[in-house]
Amino acid sequence: MKKAGSLFVKCIVFAFVVFMVLSDAFATETIQTSVTEVTIYRQGAQVKRTAEIAITEGKKEYTIYGLSPYLKEDTLQLKIEPPEITVLQSRVFDTYLKQVEQKKKEALLKEIKEIERDIALKEAQIRAIDATLELARKKDTCGMSLRQCLTETGPLVEELFKRQAILVSEVKALKEKKDRLEKELQGLGSSEKTKALSLLLDCPEGIEKAQVSIVYFVERAKWWPYYVVSVDTEQAKATLRYLAEIEQTTGEDWQNTSVVLSTSMPFFWGILPEPEPWRIDLYKPSPPPRVLYKAMPLMEVQRKP
Repeated sequence: MKKAGSLFVKCIVFAFVVFMVLSDAFATETIQTSVTEVTIYRQGAQVKRTAEIAITEGKKEYTIYGLSPYLKEDTLQLKIEPPEITVLQSRVFDTYLKQVEQKKKEALLKEIKEIERDIALKEAQIRAIDATLELARKKDTCGMSLRQCLTETGPLVEELFKRQAILVSEVKALKEKKDRLEKELQGLGSSEKTKALSLLLDCPEGIEKAQVSIVYFVERAKWWPYYVVSVDTEQAKATLRYLAEIEQTTGEDWQNTSVVLSTSMPFFWGILPEPEPWRIDLYKPSPPPRVLYKAMPLMEVQRKP
């Protein structure tokens, strides 16, 4: 009985050791990447993510979570340094991980409320200006006409018109921004589909750190230009500012990221030119050039009389 019990304990210990070894061999490690560069086109964007990881000798699986669900898989490019590290396998798969979006939701709600307060304040100012201008259009109790009124209050009325135009433009921009934030808020969910990238790496001996860089194209991102014109009536000058509006609902956080706006269109699939065939043969020297002999001149034959 003692031998049987001892054998049973040894089997349990052996199975446990094997399980621990196998679980360590097939365990996956998460890579925390950050978005370092984004190039936004009129439709879509190219995203670059980087990370530095501690790596161990041998084969190990690494996973990058939190990629956009709108990632185009056939555009993904991977670079790992140092180049001695071998990528044995890479695949993109869908995940439904629980995402912590509460802070982002609270920030969006706070920003929307601030925008609503700004809109209400500016619209109240517009109504006050309208009421003031309406009084200026009428004759006062002393019978002062509009022309006389403008002579007295002309600079003030002109300033009110300018201020009113600025307020109307600002209210329009705020409402557009509010609409975009509300759409972004609606797109947030407690659990949503994302993509992940799994990498099976083989690292040789002597390497402790690696730099991982991935570049891919995502949809649901765009930008468009708009212009702001301001006029200085005193100096008779106009200033034109060229600005851009950016909108993205990719599910990724691009805060504190280097953003480049591109006017070109992204190009993914090109047709490589077919190389012309090379013919290899034994060298045959060219034959010597033929010598062309000059024809002898015709001799004039004298006729005998």
